[in-house]
Amino acid sequence: MSNGQDGRLTKNERREQAREEARRAREAAKRKERTGKILLQGGIIVAVLAVVLIIVLVIVNSVGPKGPGPANMASGGVVFEPDGSGGIAVARSAGLADGAERKAVDTGAEIQIQAFVDFMCPICGRFELGLTPEEFQASGFPGTMADFAGNSDYIRTLIEEGVASFEVIPLGLLDHQSLGTKYSTRAANALACVVDKEPALAFDYMHELFVNQPQEGSSGLDDNELISILRGVGSSSGDTEMCIRNQSFKGFIADNTNTAASKVEFENLVNDPTFERIGTPIVYVNGNRFTPQYDWSHTASLRTFIQELQGEEYQESQPTPTPTPTPTPAG
Repeated sequence: MSNGQDGRLTKNERREQAREEARRAREAAKRKERTGKILLQGGIIVAVLAVVLIIVLVIVNSVGPKGPGPANMASGGVVFEPDGSGGIAVARSAGLADGAERKAVDTGAEIQIQAFVDFMCPICGRFELGLTPEEFQASGFPGTMADFAGNSDYIRTLIEEGVASFEVIPLGLLDHQSLGTKYSTRAANALACVVDKEPALAFDYMHELFVNQPQEGSSGLDDNELISILRGVGSSSGDTEMCIRNQSFKGFIADNTNTAASKVEFENLVNDPTFERIGTPIVYVNGNRFTPQYDWSHTASLRTFIQELQGEEYQESQPTPTPTPTPTPAG
């Protein structure tokens, strides 16, 4: 590049200089644009990866393993059996893995009672508590008060005398009957929490859930009330309370409800015109179906049913406890 006589750039030189500066500016702009694109693409990739990660976490949390089920419920239910010293014990077992098959229990007891129950089912409550003398008198039902007595004390006596075991499988069939609170599942989960963490309290807690049973179509008991009942039977465990509030075993109860169909042949019952009348509880004694009913078409009591299964010798050797009035289930 040469200068003019006065030291200034010639017109051509100025033109070339302007072109060179424009070229450099274009290159700088291109570099800046490429860098921006790279950063933008990188940001998009990071954002997409973050969204994907969130989706994966949601899927894993919603459909992934729920964790082990409650201890002492490998059959899907809690098995109450003689403790060998005149009391009641819970048969021990490890918690089931998510989706694991329930394992049937043979306790070896002379009388093995199995009941599928829903804690909002009114007939389940009647099976546990029976009719009070006042309710029986007002009903005008045929038979005697003994035909409509509750079975809690009777079953407790059989276990304590060492002749029976009692398996209770809690279900969540009536969640739709509690105004969206899913009470059946929450109550069943509460029992599972007690069986898992404080099994010595499980029999009494189960009984009190029926004593305080809410009416179908209500919102049911809230978690504080479920925990208050637990405190009433002697619990002081924060772990059990947290288990109830977190519904730690609701997945287990859902699996119970789904797999119960094959066990109790609900498919066949649905096609039975008496299905609505039968409902839960579904009760078996040594594999023989007992259908409790609390209306004009009542069946024999569980006590009579067992005595007939066991024969006259059992009727003579076993005492027949006098039914005691029980509180009317809470509405």
